Amino acid sequence: MTATIGIDDAADSTTEGGTSHFFVYADGKKVYESGLVTRETVDRVDVDISGVDTLSLVTDNAGDGFYHDAVDWADARVDCA
Repeated sequence: MTATIGIDDAADSTTEGGTSHFFVYADGKKVYESGLVTRETVDRVDVDISGVDTLSLVTDNAGDGFYHDAVDWADARVDCA
């Protein structure tokens, strides 16, 4: 599973907020955690999910509320062999 993660450009940069953490769970087990993602952060996710039945892409508000926390899992892709 691959994706590019970040805060959406629609988040207003003149106000507070616009932070998140990104997580990938495979069959209920956390297999990826991004750390703090801000408006300036763009990161690449690349996780092996071979044999996984249930995949969950999860975000949170990084502890500062959900104001301007519009997030993107851009170009998210799951390849099946």
